[in-house]
Amino acid sequence: MADGLFEIVDLGSHDGTYVNGQPVRRQIIGPSDIVGVGHSAFRLVGDRLEEFVDTGEVSFSARHLTVMVDGGKQILKDVSFGVPEKSLVAVMGPSGSGKSSLLRALTGYRPADQGDVLYDNRNLYKQFAELRQRI
Repeated sequence: MADGLFEIVDLGSHDGTYVNGQPVRRQIIGPSDIVGVGHSAFRLVGDRLEEFVDTGEVSFSARHLTVMVDGGKQILKDVSFGVPEKSLVAVMGPSGSGKSSLLRALTGYRPADQGDVLYDNRNLYKQFAELRQRI
């Protein structure tokens, strides 16, 4: 296509094709788009797709996470923090303090009732189908 734009078409793949975290069947893509196919991600460079390598140098942050459980009890309330690139994080606390709830919210397997988790400035909850392969 003209002007550095190309069309990508999913021909019925098992895992699907994603553009910027959203599943697509047919989509026009440009240089700023990230195309996800299976466990791989690609970016358009010139007139070809090149593998986008996740080196771990990505930002990760939780913003205003609130998690409720049965009866409306808040397990987490307005939790926000950022994690520097290439970091190891430990979650510690007594039984019932919300460690498992926090980890489920941070990984997207049980999204928080309020708030967002950002992986490389991409919303994990909205783009979970693609990003789950990376976290």
